[in-house]
This record gives sequence, C-alpha cells and structure tokens, in this order.
Amino acid sequence: MSTVAGPYSDGRSRRGAGAWFKGALVLSMMGALGWLGIVAMQYLQTGKPIADIEAVPRPVARLVQEPPQFSGSIWNVARPLGVAVGPDGTIYVTESAGERMVRAFNADGTLKAAFAPPGSEQLSRNPTYVAVSPSGDVYVSDLMRRAIFVFSARGEPRGELAAPVAEGWIPVALAFDRAGYLYVTDVTPSLHRVLVLDGAGALVRQFGTEGQDRGQFSFPNGIAADSKGNIFVADSGNGRVQAFDKNGTFLFAIGRGTAKGDLAMPRGIVIDEGRKELLVVDTTDQAVNVYDISNAAPKFLYALGGDGTMGSAFRFPNGIALDGKGHIFVTDRENHRVAAWRY
Repeated sequence: MSTVAGPYSDGRSRRGAGAWFKGALVLSMMGALGWLGIVAMQYLQTGKPIADIEAVPRPVARLVQEPPQFSGSIWNVARPLGVAVGPDGTIYVTESAGERMVRAFNADGTLKAAFAPPGSEQLSRNPTYVAVSPSGDVYVSDLMRRAIFVFSARGEPRGELAAPVAEGWIPVALAFDRAGYLYVTDVTPSLHRVLVLDGAGALVRQFGTEGQDRGQFSFPNGIAADSKGNIFVADSGNGRVQAFDKNGTFLFAIGRGTAKGDLAMPRGIVIDEGRKELLVVDTTDQAVNVYDISNAAPKFLYALGGDGTMGSAFRFPNGIALDGKGHIFVTDRENHRVAAWRY
C-alpha cells in the first residue's frame, strides 16, 4: 500500500528547506554585492580609507583599520601647548615660551601669521589653549591674564570674552561643538568646573567643583563635546578622563593606572566622530591613547608615540587637534614642534 507524502512530511520539508536556504543565500549574495558597490562608489568619490567610509559598519572597519602613521613636524614654535584647525585648514598653535604668540600655519607647515592680544607684552601673556568657532573665529585662553581673547581667522583682534559668572574665572581648555556652543574648563580655586556658553558668550550651564569624587575635577586641562552633546573632560590632576551627558550627568571614567589604556596625566583631548574614537594626550606617558567609544563603555585600541626627540616620539605632548581629512596634530612641548600623523 503506497502513501502520498503530506504537506508536512519529511520529504517535502527537506526540499522546501533546501529551496529556502538557496533563496536566502542568493539574496544575501545580492545584498553583499550591493553593499560592496556602495562602498566602492563612496571610496571613489571621497578617496577615504575603507575604514572611514560611512557605509562600512564600525565592527567591519576595525578589521581593516590601521593606526595612523607619523607624517612630519611643524617647527619654530616655542614650547607649544594648544592646537586647533580652522575650517580652511589653517593650524593655530599657542606657544608658552619665546614670544608667546599664537602662530598660524598653512597645511604644509609654512607660517602665515602670528598674533597676540593688542598692547600686551611678551612676559604679561601666556596663551594656553585655542579653539576655532564654526564661523572661523579663533578663541585663545590666557592662563596668566585669566581671560579668553577672540581673533579673526587672520589674527585680527575682536575683543575679550567677558566672564559669564559673577565670581570671575580662570579659563583653561576650550572646545566648540557643531552647534556653536563653547565649552570651557575653569580652574578658579575650589570651583574647578565646566562652563557651557552659547554663541553670545552667555552661560548655558555649569557643573563640577574641585575634588576627587565622581563629577569633581582637579585642574582639568582638556575638553571636547560630540554631536550628541556628550562632554569629555581630561581631569589632569586626578589622572583620568570623565565623560558626561549634555546635562552634566556622569557617564564613565577612564582612570589612572599602569595597565594598557590607563592614564597618568591626561591633557589634550579630541573626538573623531567618524571613527567613533576618543584621542587623549597623556603628557607624562609621552603618548596619545586612542579609545573606541562606539559603545557605552570605552575600549582601549592603541597608543601613539613614545619617549624621545625624533620622529614619532614625544617629550611631554600637550594639545591635540584633527583636521577632518585624516590628519592628527599634537603639540610636542619640549621638542618645540607640532607632530603630525595621518591615517
């Protein structure tokens, strides 16, 4: 007696499963080919490395991503501290010795301008950190003069930013976000804090005080903000980086220690939004630590630098900036130069 296979019998089930698998495989291959086409098109249009192309997911990008390579130096700066890059590629550097000027360089490292607050004498000023607004104005903190001075992109003085708090301030680190908000670290005694200012220089919010607990600071020397408003602070005296949301709520910390990725004395700090990376200058470790911040907890990736006087080595690096074209600039204080790296 013969039996006709029913709709859920093993034979039909196996044939159906095989057809489904083949169909899924074909669709997956078509999807992969389409994705490869998009990646290839973006690569030809932008010339970016594969790891930096938007269509490449970060986990895949990490597999093909190589650390940046040392590419050269900008010389003739006396003990440089801060560095920033303008929309046109101009590199601004503050020097804490010599003439104590802000020096502006072309992308090829040639000097194009040098400027300082009008009427100031060499020994009465100490340009510390520098940041460029979205409109191209140059903001310079001066630790000695307890002020922030504003210049045009060509170095023409535009005035001094008034202290946004009644008790005055001692501004140090500066950073702008894409919306034009200015982030400032203030080291007024007992009030080590973060101030967020709007485009007119008015106070939007502040948080922090001097101390060692979570949300407190000891001589914060670097600050950065991402497109979501998250704020990253190099809490130098406490040997750590603290991260906060846009309201100042604590997110995480990268602490002091001797293991890979731990910090000693962080100074300059910057965010690479495209790569979802945080770059931190550790001045006493003679290094730039790079962290993956694509997830809730940061992950150490690698370090650049090493102790020395030539090439990719540092002697007490301090500030850091990106130009959006794959270049990293680090002020190498005791080697009297700005070291450049490129992806």
